[in-house]
Amino acid sequence: MTTVKRNINFSVLNQEKIDMIHEKSMYLLENVGMKMTGDRTLEKLKEKGAIIEGDIVKFPRSVVEEALRTVPKEV
Repeated sequence: MTTVKRNINFSVLNQEKIDMIHEKSMYLLENVGMKMTGDRTLEKLKEKGAIIEGDIVKFPRSVVEEALRTVPKEV
């Protein structure tokens, strides 16, 4: 059996769509937030700059962008 390797560049979303998803996600994280529990978790998030409103955590853009800088670009 012969294996053929192909160099295929496949993309489901174009850059414009990716940017739109990112901006909508940022809006949700900044303005709506996420429900989270756990005193240690909430304290750590607050230390990193998240805004804690009861059990809702909101993430300013700067906090998210800093977190994104620390993760690998590829897995």
